[in-house]
Amino acid sequence: SKKLSDGGYTFEGDGGKLVFDSTGKLASPPVFNNPGALKNLSGIKDLSFSNHSIDVAGNRNVKVVNANSPLGNSTAYVERGSFLNVPASEDWNVSKGDFTVDFWFKADSINPDANRLDLVNWNYAHGSNYSGILISNQKLYVFLGPGANGDMIGKTELQTGSWYHTALVRGGNNFKLYLNGKLEAAVVYEGMNSNVTPLQIGGLHRHDFDHNFPIGNLEEFRFSKGIARWTKEFELPSRRYAPDQYTTLLLHFDDEDKNVENRLNDAAFLLKGRLAGLSEVVTSVSDITSSDSKKGWLSAIQE
Repeated sequence: SKKLSDGGYTFEGDGGKLVFDSTGKLASPPVFNNPGALKNLSGIKDLSFSNHSIDVAGNRNVKVVNANSPLGNSTAYVERGSFLNVPASEDWNVSKGDFTVDFWFKADSINPDANRLDLVNWNYAHGSNYSGILISNQKLYVFLGPGANGDMIGKTELQTGSWYHTALVRGGNNFKLYLNGKLEAAVVYEGMNSNVTPLQIGGLHRHDFDHNFPIGNLEEFRFSKGIARWTKEFELPSRRYAPDQYTTLLLHFDDEDKNVENRLNDAAFLLKGRLAGLSEVVTSVSDITSSDSKKGWLSAIQE
């Protein structure tokens, strides 16, 4: 390793060469002597501390693509009859306690007469006894569990090709559904089941997938257990999330090149920060808000 005159730092060895600028970001594309060793960094990864495996199921047509997304990152494109499957886990058992599910989506086709377009579901038992967020008759629709009093229906007519941020939040027995930071629906409900089944993004296994319209693009999917992240209307997130102790699933949908770059930046800050004994845990330089913390991180890297 070598400190540069401009305050940056270079790391060079048998595996390749990395050059960081004075802010801790990669100053030039990384050079790898064995690019094949990076193949395990591609694909869709869970960046939460739970580190769930992510399977592409159904017709298996889910791919990471560059798109004009709200956060400026790559997205997952989910084609007709395909979905992401995350194995059964207690992380999805939110029959009791606070939780939040939030993500961005852009639908390729929203048919006002269509029965449903599934966005995400979990805790499936039978029939309509499951929890999930979907689009029905051009509006957001939420199943919390059995009984009509567990249904939530949005008020906004969704449009094809438009990006939306949605959040389903539970605080106590109060459920709120937000669209682009604005309240769409609210209900008091106690009947969520405790089934532990896979979490599925983009489809429901009891459906005939050929009858589902393609979702389109998804960005920044997060499942949080033990916290109601919003209790009132809010400003939209402007950058990707960092995992915390409540995050049980976090999908950035990075493409391969961006994934490598992000993970190298993440590794630089996390490794150097921990070695220096810094208390603030971040995943990129953009997460550092205070000037003192920023100086601490940069000092750690330059050491």
